[in-house]
Amino acid sequence: MWRIEPTDRSSVEVTKVTVLEGDVEVAYYQWWADDRQFPLRVARKDGAWVVQYKNVRLRPLSPRLFELPLHYRPVETAGGQAGD
Repeated sequence: MWRIEPTDRSSVEVTKVTVLEGDVEVAYYQWWADDRQFPLRVARKDGAWVVQYKNVRLRPLSPRLFELPLHYRPVETAGGQAGD
């Protein structure tokens, strides 16, 4: 079993999540920070992999980050328009 010790005052809840990957049921553990509404760690139950986030700071993003560049043009694909 894994253990996480938050370096700040976050309240962390560990839950087991089970999903279907094709026909196989796979279990994961998720360490959820209630104050951030964000998982600080996700680990596959069998230990195959672990993802852990450190020094997480959530803040508003500028809407400009989601604007297309000034001279952006979609690239056509062999089958027609991009995104088809």
